[in-house]
Amino acid sequence: MMDMTKEYPKNKDSKHATVRLPKEMRNAIEEFLKTETAKKMGYLHITDVVTAAVRELLREYGMYEIKEKVKVPVKS
Repeated sequence: MMDMTKEYPKNKDSKHATVRLPKEMRNAIEEFLKTETAKKMGYLHITDVVTAAVRELLREYGMYEIKEKVKVPVKS
């Protein structure tokens, strides 16, 4: 019989991680995404909301600093 145990890659270098949310939280985010507020804030996907929420929490506790985007001049 085949072992179906899931193992995570040991030394995987990735820019992203997978996070599981309770269904109730996912449903609440999906409802929020339908609002004008979400649209005005530029949130289109569940990941946008989750990333913003985690970023804000980490900033509040001094664990995340927003890096300033460098604007590159466009030559015409």
